[in-house]
Amino acid sequence: MLGGLSEAAIREREEARKKREEEREKNRRAVIAVASKDIKAHIISLFNPYSTKGCLIHDINDTSEFEKAPFDITIKCQRKTASIPDAWARTLAVFTTEGVDTDNYIVYNEASYWPNPSGPITRGTQKFHIFTKYSP
Repeated sequence: MLGGLSEAAIREREEARKKREEEREKNRRAVIAVASKDIKAHIISLFNPYSTKGCLIHDINDTSEFEKAPFDITIKCQRKTASIPDAWARTLAVFTTEGVDTDNYIVYNEASYWPNPSGPITRGTQKFHIFTKYSP
């Protein structure tokens, strides 16, 4: 009888370990989605960071994930050396309906998330810019 209890306890611990590993992997692959409408309003922010809303998405193909309650994020810009006209032109092109300039990023839970260069995706009736965790 004791042997059966030990085997059950071992199975439970193993299942709990697998569940923790799956959760860590799920979080490692998570992206941050920012609605295009929340970005476009801030094009004039130039190189200043600004606050908006974003959602942590674990499965980009699950449309219900994009309906989760958003949380506050700050979009930052990595400054590059450029002449004033070039900087102005780049800033105006930072966020468009076609793509995202890679100078912009989000820091969330001590990790950097950089924009997906393929541009926004549509889920339901909205477009979202996807920021992917940077892995060196």
